[in-house]
Amino acid sequence: MPMKGVKCGDMGPKFGYNSKNNGWASFDNVRIPRNQMLMKYTSVDREGNFSIEGDTRVLYSVMMDIRLQLILFSAFTML
Repeated sequence: MPMKGVKCGDMGPKFGYNSKNNGWASFDNVRIPRNQMLMKYTSVDREGNFSIEGDTRVLYSVMMDIRLQLILFSAFTML
């Protein structure tokens, strides 16, 4: 069971992409050490200010590329 203030769950099955398992987590008044955070494309400074690292257009294009690949692989699967 998650600790107090932590909620998590599974996003459920993905059409045509069953090999990936995505989930979610939300934190309410939970302190997480900065060295334990996944901050590859975002960062949180010591004062708690959130910022996005890098060009958001590049990050968006990567997300769109993955979605296009999902559509293509689904189409190949249906052939």
